[in-house]
Amino acid sequence: IARAYGKLPGSIEELITEILAPSINWKQRLLQFMKTLRRNDYSWQRPNNRFYGQGLYMPMLQNNDISDLVVAIDTSGSVSSHELAQFAAELNSIRTESKATVTRLYCDTQIHDPKVFEPDDEVDLAIYGRGGTDFKPPFEWVDKHAEKTPTALIYMTDGECWNFPKEPEYPVLWVLTQEYDFKPPFGDVAFLTAEN
Repeated sequence: IARAYGKLPGSIEELITEILAPSINWKQRLLQFMKTLRRNDYSWQRPNNRFYGQGLYMPMLQNNDISDLVVAIDTSGSVSSHELAQFAAELNSIRTESKATVTRLYCDTQIHDPKVFEPDDEVDLAIYGRGGTDFKPPFEWVDKHAEKTPTALIYMTDGECWNFPKEPEYPVLWVLTQEYDFKPPFGDVAFLTAEN
């Protein structure tokens, strides 16, 4: 409507266009990512009921459905406005494609505005932070505040940090804004610039 009246700033139109065009096919990427988890199909946390009555404590087959995702978005000063717009597009795509509950965490050196989105919720675009970068706070937040262990944590970042936490018990997908030799101590890596 604003464009029709000639009152839409070019930067806003560009941002809206970017938000509507995620570069990763999240339905395909999440399915591919979850397939890699099959090597951890069995869990000792709950006994298998079929054997428990016989006095045997056997592992239970884990359910690898995508139900609860945590998406950490790097809002540090090194992340450009263009990259933040792309992160917003990817977050919206994750929410709609996965049909999972998504907890969004903005993070620079601390967590800002944690928010839970159900599959039908609209994603807001307010950005908090713009300070330094620390990869640890989202993992610490999950340990302290998450009601249950997430299916996975997706961390969207420019990769300009080397302060990693210890490896969590859930899988991690690092999504970077550009392709370069980013080698985290754990997790898989995907790039927004690549066709995924």
